[in-house]
Amino acid sequence: MSYHTSRGMKLGVRFVFLFVFCIHIVFAQEAPRWVTRQAVAYPPDQYLTGTGEGRSEEEARTRALAQISRFFQTTVDDTQALFYSYRQTLSGSDERTAASQQSVVTSEADFFGVRFAETYFEKSSVVRALAYINRSEALEVYDLRTAACLTRINEILKRYESSPHPMAAIPRLQEARESAALAEKLAGIAVLINPGASDHYRGITAVLPRVDSAIDANKARLTASVSINDERFRSLTHGAAEAVKNEGFAVIGNGGVYTLEITVIPNESKASNNFIVQPEVAIVFKAQDGSPVASWRKAYAAVRHPHSADDAIGRVLRTIEQNVNAEFPLELHKAIGGLR
Repeated sequence: MSYHTSRGMKLGVRFVFLFVFCIHIVFAQEAPRWVTRQAVAYPPDQYLTGTGEGRSEEEARTRALAQISRFFQTTVDDTQALFYSYRQTLSGSDERTAASQQSVVTSEADFFGVRFAETYFEKSSVVRALAYINRSEALEVYDLRTAACLTRINEILKRYESSPHPMAAIPRLQEARESAALAEKLAGIAVLINPGASDHYRGITAVLPRVDSAIDANKARLTASVSINDERFRSLTHGAAEAVKNEGFAVIGNGGVYTLEITVIPNESKASNNFIVQPEVAIVFKAQDGSPVASWRKAYAAVRHPHSADDAIGRVLRTIEQNVNAEFPLELHKAIGGLR
């Protein structure tokens, strides 16, 4: 074997050795302090911690976060629901509130004020992660979260608590209720992390009853009055009023927040000793501000009777009643369903 060949083989062996050595350094680093002395690195009186293992860093961190979730007395699904509920709260807020909050909440970990220590890659290809919450810093994080919820609640109550259109207020007030429940849950978690904060969050418990009170008051305002311009068609009010009741309204004599207006134009005439009517019927359900919520209208062919216009109306009235009873509830439900 020549000198050059022998020298090349030696260099190749050295290169392979160095490569293996480097791989060993990268994937088998010295264990971080939290692995060997966790209580010293993250004292329990200062930190809340959770650990997790997996085949990847993402898997290990997910399990570490899940362990912390159990301390909150929630499941992983619950923490995800809280996170997405909070994001939904921000998406409904005004642009200034959303912008100030959105930038700091990019994941479930950020949402709960969780940070991750240095990930440890063991020789056996097991990856270990530690998630932690600094108890002293948690108050600031949860103040930020609850403040966003309270801001959204106040925005909704200011706009919808005395809305002239209480039906449209229903989904917004329900949104406020969800934000109030979220704020209460977050305050509870903050107190679990830092028991000394119980007095700080005491006022949060009054928010949900306040929203519930607004919801009850709004429901009480779901009232409707019925009017008709021609008493000969009074029977049309029965089916129309029943449709309104079925949508959750209380039908009252006068002064309802909503008005069910039934207008009938009989178009009466007389020819060849016959009394003729050719009715046009319009039903409009209006909010207090006069804006229409739902409407239905129909025109009918001419009907004749030799004795009187009232007799002619009697011939077509049953058909009109059937149409109102069958068709108006569908139009009303379709319109109101879009508001809920």
